[in-house]
Amino acid sequence: MIFSRKTPPQPTPYGIAQLKEIPLGGVKQWVLIRGENVRKPVLLILHGGPGMSLISISSAFFRQLEKDFVVVNWDQRGSGLSYDPDLDEKTMNIRQFVSDICELSEYLRRRFHKEKIFLLGHSWGSLIGTLAVKQAPELFYAYVGAGQVVDMARNEEIAYQELLDFAQKENRPGLLSKLEEMGPPPYQKPVDTMILRFGLTMTHRDAWNGDVSMRKKIFRAAFASKEYRAADLARYLKATSFSMKNLWWQAVEVDLKREAPDLSIPCIYILGRNDQIVLPQLSVEYYDLLKAPYKKLIWFEGCGHSMMYEQPEKFQQVVAEELMPFVPKLPKPKG
Repeated sequence: MIFSRKTPPQPTPYGIAQLKEIPLGGVKQWVLIRGENVRKPVLLILHGGPGMSLISISSAFFRQLEKDFVVVNWDQRGSGLSYDPDLDEKTMNIRQFVSDICELSEYLRRRFHKEKIFLLGHSWGSLIGTLAVKQAPELFYAYVGAGQVVDMARNEEIAYQELLDFAQKENRPGLLSKLEEMGPPPYQKPVDTMILRFGLTMTHRDAWNGDVSMRKKIFRAAFASKEYRAADLARYLKATSFSMKNLWWQAVEVDLKREAPDLSIPCIYILGRNDQIVLPQLSVEYYDLLKAPYKKLIWFEGCGHSMMYEQPEKFQQVVAEELMPFVPKLPKPKG
């Protein structure tokens, strides 16, 4: 981590490497745009959280994708570099985020002279990403949902019961007391949700080991970031808290089985077999009922919720391979 914001240049003649602010929904927001060739298709990545932005760690986990795409990481409204303590909290709503996605996608489409772009959403990003695809499918060639959120209210109910059963079976009085104090979801305080998430992850050794390893990778990448200044770390922490406070309760009210049972573009879903944050059985239920012109489900064995951090090389390879069939063929030069 350094004291000025910049992104390393691309070593290729047609490459792009830009870290910049653009206005979205009347608010300046930061994007990182990187690719080895501007003629390649555009891939917009939506981070999870809410509030867990990716610009600071993009070089560690998405550099391979820059060979095949113009990769755009966006610190969403109220997140990371886009955090502003004076931001009107009334604009921190799912409808506005979906509007921001569509506006950014249209900007990228025009700027790079593309008919459409590709969209990848992880966790929270998969929720708002799906809603954007439902609202404006004409902007996207295809969609990738990683750790696909479907129905967080039901997700939390199942997680609570599983953790309660574990505490009773394994005779964990401290955990049992805490769960009884919290009571079953829904929760008004994000901290209760975090307790539930990490508690359930700790009960599954493979998931917990993967989670610890993943967090070490993220911290190392963040502190080595050239895109974030040292002071931006404090901004990141404030932004995450701000985003969770304003958006979590809204996310819990969304059920994609009800709001997006059909999508009119190709959809690819990547799930971690050991995910204890977004329970994969709910993602599979959604996948089974989803009506789409093309859909595919891919499992990452041995991975939890964040397979792009746990197995970054494989994740990037899979994304590129799965999206390539939907890349429009460039016209051959005449003569």
